[in-house]
Amino acid sequence: MKKTVTLALLTAVSLILFVVELQIPPLTPFPWVKIGLANMVTLFILYRKDFTAIDAVLVVILRVLLAAVITGSMTSLFFSFCGGTAAILAMLALTKIAPDSNLKPHAAITSVTGALAHNLAQITVAVFMYGGFGVLTYLPALVLSGILSGLLTGFAVTILIKRVRFL
Repeated sequence: MKKTVTLALLTAVSLILFVVELQIPPLTPFPWVKIGLANMVTLFILYRKDFTAIDAVLVVILRVLLAAVITGSMTSLFFSFCGGTAAILAMLALTKIAPDSNLKPHAAITSVTGALAHNLAQITVAVFMYGGFGVLTYLPALVLSGILSGLLTGFAVTILIKRVRFL
């Protein structure tokens, strides 16, 4: 029961971070480039021993669905679901390669991997939804933003993991 409540709270925190990020003015000439604050919760769950991979997946799915309800956009639901799924799968693969916590990649590396997977999934969706490969011109900006935002959120989560105790 305590773990369920904790996961519900983490889902709420993830959703709040998503909403807060919507209020931040664009930091680049590309308004769709985001920091990925909500991903910090996912990364936090992946690096805590008291949670499982399923816990992380559930939080991502719930956040994406609730965010779509808040924004009211089915298009954003599709983009977010594909991006979120790609990100969590990439991060899970990376963290499961070395299950021993001493060998796990640094959270920043995992975060960058998730951000790049998220961006690549979304650009792939855009290619299919809008037809043509013109959207691929945004790929360099997405890769750069994925690396920078992944490093930022990854290092922030590294600090959080050491300081926050839950279960």
